[in-house]
Amino acid sequence: MSSITTAPADSISDVPPREPPPGVKQVRFEFDTSRQVPFYRETLQRLTTDNHYQALALKAGVSKLERGYRYWLGAQGEQRELGAFADTLAQAFPLSSFLLDARVCAADDETKESKEAKELLQSQTENSPTLDTPKLAFCGHCYPRFGDNQSPDFGKLDWVCPHCHGEHYPQQGVHESVHENAHKNLAPQTIGLDTLKSFALMLMDGQAIPLEGAQYQLGGNPLKDSLICCNPNNLSASFIVTDAEVLALSGIEKPRLRLRPQSQPAAIPAAQPEAAPSYRVRFAKSRAELVLCELLRVKGIDFVFAKSGDETKPELDICQLNGVWHVLYENAQRQLPYAAVLSPVLSPARMPEHSGGATLHELAESNGYIAKLRKSAVSIEIKPAANKGNRLSAPSLLALKGQTLCHGKALAHQASLYLGGIGPLEIATVDAHGKEEVFFSQSPLPDNGYDIYRILMESPQRTVLEKFKGQYPQECLAMLDILFAPTAERGNLQSLWAVAACILGLGLGREKPSVAFLADALISEAQKFSGQTAPRIDYPLVRGEALRSINWCKTLGTLMSFRLAGDEDNPKLAFAMMDSLADYLANWIEHLDLNVGVHKVWLSGSELANSVLVKRLWLRLGKNFAIETNPEQDLDGALFAVGALFTETPRRFGALGRELACEPAREAALQTDNTR
Repeated sequence: MSSITTAPADSISDVPPREPPPGVKQVRFEFDTSRQVPFYRETLQRLTTDNHYQALALKAGVSKLERGYRYWLGAQGEQRELGAFADTLAQAFPLSSFLLDARVCAADDETKESKEAKELLQSQTENSPTLDTPKLAFCGHCYPRFGDNQSPDFGKLDWVCPHCHGEHYPQQGVHESVHENAHKNLAPQTIGLDTLKSFALMLMDGQAIPLEGAQYQLGGNPLKDSLICCNPNNLSASFIVTDAEVLALSGIEKPRLRLRPQSQPAAIPAAQPEAAPSYRVRFAKSRAELVLCELLRVKGIDFVFAKSGDETKPELDICQLNGVWHVLYENAQRQLPYAAVLSPVLSPARMPEHSGGATLHELAESNGYIAKLRKSAVSIEIKPAANKGNRLSAPSLLALKGQTLCHGKALAHQASLYLGGIGPLEIATVDAHGKEEVFFSQSPLPDNGYDIYRILMESPQRTVLEKFKGQYPQECLAMLDILFAPTAERGNLQSLWAVAACILGLGLGREKPSVAFLADALISEAQKFSGQTAPRIDYPLVRGEALRSINWCKTLGTLMSFRLAGDEDNPKLAFAMMDSLADYLANWIEHLDLNVGVHKVWLSGSELANSVLVKRLWLRLGKNFAIETNPEQDLDGALFAVGALFTETPRRFGALGRELACEPAREAALQTDNTR
């Protein structure tokens, strides 16, 4: 038997395979994923060395596809043997959130496909990195044993699982830094069913309990804390959720999704005084958490909040783009194969000399992430206690290089649309000669509502604002109360959404709602709209000292005008804000296409989690351009550190790719005249 190998996709041996004996079939089980799934690799390794399957002559491997990975397992045997093995494999391969497809193919199909793919993908996996052995806390095999209150093994956190070996998954135990009761000195290994039962009672009494580096309670901050679903069967009773979202939440990665509550949610914690626009929902991801949730479920509690106490281990937030799940921010150390370009800009075999396929640095750092080049791989690390609020310079270009792992002429005729998040909304292009240019960058709004009001009064929107103030005084007061954080919050779409939410009255009834709440309220309101057409909101370009930006005074004035005209359909107007922006963005890129010749448009930014904006953008932009993303990278985090590896040491970056841009200097460069 052979151990697992890393090979080109569907590669074939130079030696023709021997014909199997009569009655024996050769099949191949394939699992295609958008990202690396380390547990799949470990499972293949274990199966190929298991003596129980020696007669099946198992051979396994991991292939790098043009888009994603293929974990495959070849076997031969009689129909009955293969059928029994397929049932075993179904248990051994739990669902991953990044699984794209799974199939069984005959050896003939494998050979045919391999001949077609071998030349293109041969060099893409020759030097794939070796991954550390991964572990899961639990899987579908062991979960019913220790996680079901009807099981005799309920609460046995050390229950040995032959599939996932979750008994070895590290448990952090009680979080002593926030624990102030009799359980303070408990060691991690002493946590058992009795301890978890006492924790459940404390939660029901309104107390907060610490466990495994997090703090749990029935009430929390919906915009930051995780809302753990104790009863997945009742999720749809409280939230608007699709089948694809339920499957993603059930994946072994246990990601977190932004979900909008039902109009009359059934079981969101009673400790919440008012329903929030959306919640960050996930399922239990550790054995202790799973048992705690089961104890709460039998008491009629379907949800509990969890606040993480470890900044180096954030939640895995994901969103769906064109049917594929993408990570917003990397939440753990990982490695990316670098021997070949992960994205389909150019196949390595066709790359011209000096095309930009080599890194310019071996170490880069950006916004709390560190990227290091190590032989055939790029490793990503999270920097502890890093300030992740620094505003990025030219995030669209950094993102483009991070997505493609290229620079220079290799990026010819590419456009990058960074929708914003850590940095501002931005559009950049690379022409046929490799020249980079930022066409547009959103300028920061003033840091408070009074200055926003003052600038509006000094602009041509003065008349509209005065009428709006007379007819909607409460909305104007809400706008005056806005305070932006002195970081990226002022310069991304969240700031514009927040002011628009005030104009629509979405923050009324709350005492000084946060910018994040207001922006979330506008997005949730837009999701309620079921139509396809809406009023057109103006997003005119205005030229600043350095770059083009949006005349946000005109944008907000247009929204006020529709309300003054008697349009009180808030979902329609919220939808119009995003639909119109998507239309303007598409028009600007079409304009760039006339000058640069845009072949592909790369999307990035955490604002891609805004499903309304993304759907409208895909509909409008996808008519004329190929839209690309790279699921192997995150959308708004480590992506920039990886991109810095391919960025020349310029005005804004030090020798290691560290950003040196000064925020005041950038604001001066982006200063636009909104009074026209």
